Amino acid sequence: MTRAESHGVAVELEGLLDEYYLASGVDPRRTEALENEIFDPPARHGLDADVGITRDMDRSDKLTRIDAHLCDLKELQIRDGLHILGTVPDGVQLRNLLLALARVPRGSDEGEGSLHRAIAEDLGLTNGPTALSRPFDPLDCDMAEAWTGQRPEALASLSDSLWRTAGDTMERIELAAVEIIENLEKAEAYVGSQKPS
Repeated sequence: MTRAESHGVAVELEGLLDEYYLASGVDPRRTEALENEIFDPPARHGLDADVGITRDMDRSDKLTRIDAHLCDLKELQIRDGLHILGTVPDGVQLRNLLLALARVPRGSDEGEGSLHRAIAEDLGLTNGPTALSRPFDPLDCDMAEAWTGQRPEALASLSDSLWRTAGDTMERIELAAVEIIENLEKAEAYVGSQKPS
């Protein structure tokens, strides 16, 4: 298993959306030109029908729907190759498999929760004042919802891309989970050395 990530048209649209949100409020002519560029690929590739965009829909609603759809697509869990019975995946495939397994809670007892939820809780993202309509849950959030919550340095330092939505927060939590899994051996060695003999 791995995350779907962005490919093809989705990458193009993400870049245009980021540029749009950077220009909004600063350069109205540029935002208008970007809107036209943003709406063209979905119409060409049939994405507009997938996200329910209609001709009479408000332009900001169209942008929000496209943005939310791109975030949702990026977070999908997909298969990554075939499993060979008796063989453990290695390298990036092993990391992505562990990441997919750690993302899903296995129960409600201590130690059975989701790694992504634990990161969000440890960094104080699941409580406190935010503009979100409900407490933030990285596994069940509206990816396009504006993020006005905390931006801890531990997450901010993981990416230099815009941080404007709950989906951007989820992406940073995913990067933090990747770091944890990649450093698992170091963590296990440290924990093992801390246990009394």
